[in-house]
Amino acid sequence: MIKTRSVPVMVFSIVCSSAGFACDPNAVNWDQFYAINDKNNDQKIQRTEWQNLSFKGSNFESGFESDLPSQQIFQQLDTNKNAVLDGQEIYYIYRYLPNPCANFNMQNTTLTKKESLLSLDKLKAFLQQLF
Repeated sequence: MIKTRSVPVMVFSIVCSSAGFACDPNAVNWDQFYAINDKNNDQKIQRTEWQNLSFKGSNFESGFESDLPSQQIFQQLDTNKNAVLDGQEIYYIYRYLPNPCANFNMQNTTLTKKESLLSLDKLKAFLQQLF
C-alpha cells in the first residue's frame, strides 16, 4: 500500500523538478578569464587590462551584449572608484553579458500545449490506474 501511494508523489516530483532545469546558463570560466586578462596576476582587472579585454574561453566569447562603451561599463562596475575591478566588482559583469535563457521558450523545447505533461486528464487517468 505504501508503494502505490509513493509512486504518484515521485512522478509529480520528477515532472516539477525537470521544469526547473529547462534552461541552465553557463557560468563565466573565471580561471580562463583571469588567465587571459589579468596580466599582472593580482586577481584584479585594472583599467589598462580592461582596454584589451578578451572573453576567449570564458563561455561568453561574443563579449558584451550592452550597447554601452566598454569604458562606461568599467566605470559602472568600479563601485569604489579606485580604477581597479576586484572579484566582488567584476562578478557583476553578468549584467552586461548575453543571457542564454532570455529567448528560451519552454513550450517549444519538448512538448506542445496539446501534449503537455501536466495535463489534468492524463494525471487523473494515471492516478485512477493506481487506485
